Amino acid sequence: MLPLARGFVLILVAMPLALFGASRSTDAGEGAAADDVLRTFYLEATVDVEDEHGPGALTHLRWWYQAPDLVRAEFETLEPADEAGTSVLVWDGDQQWFYNHREGTHSATPLPDLPEGMHPPLPVSTLLGPVPGDDIEALLDEIAEEWRLIDTATLLGREVQVYEWGPTWHSSGPDGARSGGTARVSVDTGDGMILRSEVDAGGGGQSYLAEVTRLDWNVAVSASRFEFTPPAGSQPADAQGGDSSSGSGSATAVPAPN
Repeated sequence: MLPLARGFVLILVAMPLALFGASRSTDAGEGAAADDVLRTFYLEATVDVEDEHGPGALTHLRWWYQAPDLVRAEFETLEPADEAGTSVLVWDGDQQWFYNHREGTHSATPLPDLPEGMHPPLPVSTLLGPVPGDDIEALLDEIAEEWRLIDTATLLGREVQVYEWGPTWHSSGPDGARSGGTARVSVDTGDGMILRSEVDAGGGGQSYLAEVTRLDWNVAVSASRFEFTPPAGSQPADAQGGDSSSGSGSATAVPAPN
């Protein structure tokens, strides 16, 4: 999985969208597609992490999606300053490439076989990005002991539904079992997009706020965007005893939205 900063890992989800027309900024209704029409997108997001037991982190995500086997995600670490740099994940149609800027290594692994109607996973630890709008409650049923719809709001000009659940962590020790933390996601159910995700750890370590700051649907993306060239000085991960699958992630495939 992709480390963002000492101990923190980002989890992202992509959906299969096909090239269709030119880029458009997100306005009400524009992301919606006719039956059997799939869409490309370009997305930017920030992930701001606070850690009660150590330094926090600030990461900027850039994410291009053209097809189930054509994906590029760039994870730019802005803070802490001594870990600044950009890691890159590319699905080029044949292989999955990953460049780890902290280690200065790159690796390639075969693209996994995905069931029909599923989109490829990206390395993840927060819910952000495409999720089938009709399935958000089923998803929450899987990950939360109890959840509730608490509000509606507006993000990027879109109406979103805000869901909340907790606890987000459990622990046990000499003083007995403990739990705490509250999580919220803001979901544009019209397009099946989680636009904001946050966790207040409440004494349990890391809290974070992840938010989509730009979303362009139906983006015409140059084929060169999905080509991978190792940065100057990068070494093959296995040549340094690294894990050649370090960029593959462990998230399971998720049903694609209509």
